[in-house]
Amino acid sequence: MVHPVDATTRNEIAEKVEVEIPTVIPSVENPDSLESVEPTAGNKSLLQKAIAKEITGEYYEAGKLYSAAIRENLRLADAYLGRGRVLVKLGRYDEGILDYKRAVKLESIRNGDLIYVDPKSKVEFRFVLVLPGEYSVGYSEKQRIEVAKASDQLLFGHNASPAQKVQVTTGFFVLDREITVGQYEAIVESTASATLNEREPPTMSALDDHTESSIAEESMPQSSDTSVAKANVSWTEATAFCVAFQRRIGLEVRLPTEIEWECAARGQTERIYPWGVAVSDSEGIDTLQPSVDVTPSGIHGLAGGLSEWCMDSYENRLFDGSCTVVKYTPSLKRFETPKRQSVSPLVANILSRLPQKDMAASVEMSHKSVRGGSDQDTRFNQQFPVRRSRVASQQSPNVGFRPVLLLSFAR
Repeated sequence: MVHPVDATTRNEIAEKVEVEIPTVIPSVENPDSLESVEPTAGNKSLLQKAIAKEITGEYYEAGKLYSAAIRENLRLADAYLGRGRVLVKLGRYDEGILDYKRAVKLESIRNGDLIYVDPKSKVEFRFVLVLPGEYSVGYSEKQRIEVAKASDQLLFGHNASPAQKVQVTTGFFVLDREITVGQYEAIVESTASATLNEREPPTMSALDDHTESSIAEESMPQSSDTSVAKANVSWTEATAFCVAFQRRIGLEVRLPTEIEWECAARGQTERIYPWGVAVSDSEGIDTLQPSVDVTPSGIHGLAGGLSEWCMDSYENRLFDGSCTVVKYTPSLKRFETPKRQSVSPLVANILSRLPQKDMAASVEMSHKSVRGGSDQDTRFNQQFPVRRSRVASQQSPNVGFRPVLLLSFAR
């Protein structure tokens, strides 16, 4: 994991150096000009050296090495991603985002975080890469019965079984921690003056009647510590935040689906906690230490902290167990329009005549999925496969959110 230097050092470096940007890089507007290829041994060596320099905060040297790797191979996605991070850290935000778009267009990112820094507040967002591959989702019936007995909850995990193998066809990024108060304010405050129609994608038409208060801070007590996770936020507010963030970076940002959330949490392993499969010595409510509540890939707060909103409307089961392996493509799961339940023709006709504001209200009253444990949960309820739901408009001191960033352009 690459760690940033402090803001003062970053500014000093930015004043002294200019990272070389080759003029021969194809434009991201031309989709046929970039095609993915495997990196050569020379490319890999340059990338390794660049990453080493970046880790130690030598951003200028890292930028030169990333640029050298790009000159050798104009289709090396990881080099564009790395140079994008360097440019963002040096305060050259637009150029950094342009390199991110080049990396995304190549559709072959294999390694590295994606970092965004808010130009005004200098608040940082770090997204961790989740690679394509086969993942396990849910409990096997044997697992479910064992946990049900151990937890003295007869129906424990009934909505998270049977277990399912999922083949994720393309990678995606997930924020390394729950959105903090500082991160939320950095995006919301700069967006609060915009009209809703300006910050909403067309597929979010169900929220057309919402005012800017849908992402404005509610008059609920909040911590003065901007580094703590943002709680007391509804699904609607979390979704609006993602739309605002998406407009900043030009890449698709939204809440994770349940499948994405669990794949990111478990990785390509059978773990049901960040540390593995053991319940641990403490089976009651007990705040997890940050050093424990982190996955090997560097994703924090999945078991403790806050539970997290997901994009999905809640259903009793994710899978019916009819397929051995389910293929899943993150970029195909976009913002959903409100789902109308199966009703009689008469009721359907009445619903079709409802004004848009009433349809928006139906979204707010629908149940959305919530994943992950909180510090108020027992160890059993902090397991990754556990599924719960809340009303979309509901706020809770135990629920926050973390966005995913897809390898696709904003629409």
